[in-house]
Amino acid sequence: MNIKIIVNSSKMTPASNGAVKEYGKRLSRYCKFHFFCCKKEKDALKHLTPSTTAFSILPSKETLSSEQLSKKIETLGLTGKSDLLFLIGFSEEFLGSVMEDNQMETMSISSLSLSPSLTAAVLSEQIYRAYRIMKKEPYHK
Repeated sequence: MNIKIIVNSSKMTPASNGAVKEYGKRLSRYCKFHFFCCKKEKDALKHLTPSTTAFSILPSKETLSSEQLSKKIETLGLTGKSDLLFLIGFSEEFLGSVMEDNQMETMSISSLSLSPSLTAAVLSEQIYRAYRIMKKEPYHK
């Protein structure tokens, strides 16, 4: 599985950046994990391929539980969809233009409006938790 998180921001807060790096390191035993910050929305397009399954992360009342995210990632992997791209902090106009060319799902990890850098940290942690659930490994050490 190849997982990318792209944040529409010029930089991350130090705490969020540290969290993403830590979970990226932990995820390396389960998948290929990449994290990018884009100053311009169009820079994210180079990461989209026809085989990419893209997710737009937006706040919503209906959020995915850790178990639901785990099942979604597992199901995508079993159906041969191994390139996942999570987009954070992109405008609706940009996402609309991307959706015309690619299939994109909207996903929520919180009903709160979080900063893009905090959303990236929480999402990377949730992806790590999803893999631990898939492998039936304890999350807390």
